[in-house]
Amino acid sequence: MKNKHAYLIIAHQNFYILERLLLLLDDSRNDIYLHIDKKQKHADVAFFKSLIKHANLFILDKRLDVRWGEVSQIQCELHLFETAAKTNSYSYYHLISGVDLPLKSQDEIHHFCELNAGKEFIGFQTTEWDKTRLQYIHLFTRKLRFRTLRSKYYDRLHAILWRIQGKLRYQRVGTQLGELKKGSNWVRLTDNGVRFLINKMKSDIKFYRFSFCGDEIYKHTAIYNSPFRDNIPRDNNNTTRSLRAIDWLRGAPYTYTIDDLELLLCS
Repeated sequence: MKNKHAYLIIAHQNFYILERLLLLLDDSRNDIYLHIDKKQKHADVAFFKSLIKHANLFILDKRLDVRWGEVSQIQCELHLFETAAKTNSYSYYHLISGVDLPLKSQDEIHHFCELNAGKEFIGFQTTEWDKTRLQYIHLFTRKLRFRTLRSKYYDRLHAILWRIQGKLRYQRVGTQLGELKKGSNWVRLTDNGVRFLINKMKSDIKFYRFSFCGDEIYKHTAIYNSPFRDNIPRDNNNTTRSLRAIDWLRGAPYTYTIDDLELLLCS
């Protein structure tokens, strides 16, 4: 049913928010695909299923050990895209995290998507960014971001390897993928856009195996270097939109509080 939406959720912690997210997405016009991180040993799958009364909830059996900045993030996203696309054809696929919450009602969201049918909502970073995230080999990404002595050791190895490649002016990726682009990994894509991305990544995934935060690059580069680029809406400042309220100016990112409620509701 092309008038239905697929919500693709990557969850790894804070199941209190995930519970409320599922309740807010519980609508007969939605199918919900939930990936729970393999590291979570005590996720109450039966409880999550009991929450849903109207939507279809698909909890993925194949659970990946997703690590920040590593290719496993890309693999998880593609797993969600592929599972949903094999199940049905959707008007839109909403890729979100388990700690996201919708700021609008389902009526408003579906109405907005009907008015903008065919557009690909994906945000691109307009400032300069470090392309060595993809051009260099990053061997120890899976070991980073842990507050342990071993993690500090891998941090040093990662920095040394980065400097060596810089001195050698090494580039693992040239122009094979087209013009490299980056942005928020959370997107809202059409059925055609998702099926193009799935097919494209069958050959391109090899370029991202040793990338750093490649989940913020692969979708943007693939869509930008395709005919779907013409379907990306822009505002009056020629800025693309991912339809996410993420504030990088006040934090990394900023954590909204109750004091921001009016700001969020009026966004």
